[in-house]
Amino acid sequence: MLARHTGTIVDITSMVALAPMPEMTWYSASKAGLAAASEALHGELRGTGVHRVTVYPGILATEMADAATGKYESSAIPRVQPVSTAEQLAKAIRTAIEKKEERLIYPRFNIVARWLHAQKRWVMDRFTPAFRKTP
Repeated sequence: MLARHTGTIVDITSMVALAPMPEMTWYSASKAGLAAASEALHGELRGTGVHRVTVYPGILATEMADAATGKYESSAIPRVQPVSTAEQLAKAIRTAIEKKEERLIYPRFNIVARWLHAQKRWVMDRFTPAFRKTP
């Protein structure tokens, strides 16, 4: 890509990179690490013709998401969280690539997590559902 001066790198992280969840420590950390690397890469690629987009998807309607969210008690946060499909996310990623956007937070509702850091932590600490402890 560098030799051709064209191409796109798409890094798929997660909203937990911006809003870490209890009982998801290692997953949150790995996604935050990938997000940081991707965001840093943006500066390294400046002027090369190679584009990169960091994608922060929220909850997707998948079996994996159902299994993960099923491990938490009911709470207000999951009830207000928009849920997307993989197809909707794929279309949004394609648009982000075409528009050469630097990052995609999807659904857009989740963009508040990027801009309201202190408030986000307060909300997450108070309203994130408790993890269901199994005996």
